[in-house]
Amino acid sequence: MSRPGVIHAGSPETSARIRATLDILVERGERGATTAEIQARTGSMAPGTDVAELRVYLRRRGQAVRCDYQGKSANGAKIYRYFLVSCIPPAVNAGELFRMRSTGVDPQSVEFE
Repeated sequence: MSRPGVIHAGSPETSARIRATLDILVERGERGATTAEIQARTGSMAPGTDVAELRVYLRRRGQAVRCDYQGKSANGAKIYRYFLVSCIPPAVNAGELFRMRSTGVDPQSVEFE
């Protein structure tokens, strides 16, 4: 039985669908990929859900997926564009982050093991 509020997420290692979603975001880089582009590449009927699962996987690795609203299509569907971005690893606690910032260290420039 799963715990309330805990998402059961696939990973690129166990899901071809999640792997394909990660691949297109890596490939597209700064251009990102829209929901429709992800769907066309992966064949998924729920690319937003795939991105949510990918976020869980990436969070543990110091990365994230940013989502930008792009407007509406001709038929009124909302268009979102997703980008793969780096973030501060979860192992960094608030005190360490504060110390880095107060001493002028950019947390994004620090390499973690």
